[in-house]
Amino acid sequence: MTTDELHDVGTRRGRSARVPLLLAAALVLGAVFAATYVVTVRTLAGQQLDNGAFVSWQQLNPFLGSFAQVLRPALPVALGAVCAVLGVLALRAGRRRAVLRAVGVVAVTVPLARWLRDGALDRPDLADLAYPQNTLPSGHVAVTAALCVAVLFLWPRRSGALVAWAVVVSLAACVASLLEHAHRPSDVVASLLLVGAVTCLVLACTQRPTARSGPLAG
Repeated sequence: MTTDELHDVGTRRGRSARVPLLLAAALVLGAVFAATYVVTVRTLAGQQLDNGAFVSWQQLNPFLGSFAQVLRPALPVALGAVCAVLGVLALRAGRRRAVLRAVGVVAVTVPLARWLRDGALDRPDLADLAYPQNTLPSGHVAVTAALCVAVLFLWPRRSGALVAWAVVVSLAACVASLLEHAHRPSDVVASLLLVGAVTCLVLACTQRPTARSGPLAG
């Protein structure tokens, strides 16, 4: 067997091994999402702890409140525009898989987050003073984080700096939602977990198929 053939076999095996790992990661993130909801929404102690953390965050409001008021609605719009431009460039460069992954993450995350928050999940009245309606997960944070993942897929070259940028922007969306009194800490954490789970699923579903190889030559 030649060196090139060995490399091809190793590459195929590596791709094949990624799928179970990605599916396992999605399952773990989904389980943590469910645990976050059960503990912080469906138990009195969890609601009290969540709301206590929510109140603590408001100490930053005098310093960052006006900034958060602009940032929260602006981030999804700005990121959407960036993704549209990067998507066109990626298509022109023939990077269709990157576009498929970017579109997949956003197209699944946005309606799923809305359905979970407004339809599937509820918030029981446990005598804790706060918003009576369920607000988990945060739609704004889910959209922003999903668009950040889309940028990572669409950008021509990935780097540690680009990943750090995506993390910072996603965290900024979390803080803005907290300071705007729109969401509790559990809501924004759940949104990030949801985006992570969807991203792993999309990656697993878009791995290149491994072609069957013939008999190995000695």
